[in-house]
Amino acid sequence: MSEQAEHYGVQARRAATRARSPRSEHQAILSTAAIWDARGEYDALLEDAQATERAIKRHKMTALDDGSFNVYLVAARAQFERGDFVEGRLWIDKCIDAVEGITNSPQDISRVIGHIARITRDQKYFEWAAELATRTVASDNSGRSPRFIQTILNTFIVVNENDSARALAMYEGVSEAPTLQIYGPCTARILGLLARTAGDRGAAANHFEEALTFTRNAGYKPELAWTCHDYAEMLLVSPGTADRLAVSVLLDEGSAITEELGMTPLGERLAALREIVGEDKAAHPAGLTTREVEVLKELAAGKSNPEIGQVLFITTNTVNRHVSNIFMKTGVANRVGATVFARDNGLAAGG
Repeated sequence: MSEQAEHYGVQARRAATRARSPRSEHQAILSTAAIWDARGEYDALLEDAQATERAIKRHKMTALDDGSFNVYLVAARAQFERGDFVEGRLWIDKCIDAVEGITNSPQDISRVIGHIARITRDQKYFEWAAELATRTVASDNSGRSPRFIQTILNTFIVVNENDSARALAMYEGVSEAPTLQIYGPCTARILGLLARTAGDRGAAANHFEEALTFTRNAGYKPELAWTCHDYAEMLLVSPGTADRLAVSVLLDEGSAITEELGMTPLGERLAALREIVGEDKAAHPAGLTTREVEVLKELAAGKSNPEIGQVLFITTNTVNRHVSNIFMKTGVANRVGATVFARDNGLAAGG
């Protein structure tokens, strides 16, 4: 779906450029920026933000015209996700300048500030998030969006403070489908964080599984990486044999995404969780990850890529990527070679 949205967004931008329509161009940029944000294509997103800034100056508009302000918001978050807190703060300052004197500005900025607080782990950002949560409700005109934005903000706050009583009260008041809020987190992950903080590990696991399924199918990589982190972190609270394997798989998937997208702060968190697990990657031959070992075992059992995906609850494209990595790391050219490698290293049935 996101690829189709990208196609239409790009087409709309080309049409707006040909028509020399600033308003249409801004609307198209807003659409594609939302896609880049959800998929973690940060270079394209930052190019859009810079193009927006140039267009605003060229046409003597403001960042609030046609929603272009939102591009500034996600540009800020993209820089924070990459670990460039200085550049991220510059974009935040541009947002503040743009909404100065606007009554609904708390709602606008609060869309991302809670998540930025969690990325940085800076208490000043959490204090700002708490202030914005209060101001968001004060500016609410009984619309659903401000209330839900307040829930997102407060979720990051109660998780940071480990406030179980407040988390339970918030959890009982929220009932949402596992969708991705525009410029915000997956609702199922928010519910998972609240349930986890409230102490309901079973409900949290169900919500995190929903979030994993939704974000994997949608191709929303940054949100998927955060879900992997939050789910793995919860499983480490009372790890058992099954949880240890699940944690390793989640850490592998999340780490692969953070490395691909350059999400340095989250990558460091995942690495810290791996140290807690005490996982020795050398325990797997040829540097294979836990998930790659699982794929290799199924491959050696004669399963096709679609069949492996069904067994491991991952997409065929994901299996294809894992198989390619297995071939590269083990130095084999095909499935027969991979099967022999699996047997030689005790990773195949009867091996």
